[in-house]
Amino acid sequence: MTAFDYLSVLLSIVLGLAIANVLTRLAAVVTARERVDFYWPPLAWAIWVFFISVQHWWAQWGERHTQTWSFGAFWLELLVPVDLFLLSALVLPAVEEERLDLGEWYFRNRAWFYGVMFFLPV
Repeated sequence: MTAFDYLSVLLSIVLGLAIANVLTRLAAVVTARERVDFYWPPLAWAIWVFFISVQHWWAQWGERHTQTWSFGAFWLELLVPVDLFLLSALVLPAVEEERLDLGEWYFRNRAWFYGVMFFLPV
């Protein structure tokens, strides 16, 4: 087993949680569509978080030839999946039983969303 094999497990788990979170919340919004006042920006950002999460998982393969990993380098690599997980939690609400206004949700949480996005390395 290489260092990449070992370290990529945790990175993949966190990315998988981000992907599952986005898809679960998106499915909940669609399922509760009768009680949801739709607003397109959170839906567009949810799709973006999903695609960036999948793209980052795919791009990790490029690190497979890295022979030496330092603890600091691993933490920097872990920053992206953690950031994407936090974005997945902020992009759409967990749907409750009452009416949901996605516009109101977006404006209430956008500062946190964009603040977390600021730490996403480009």
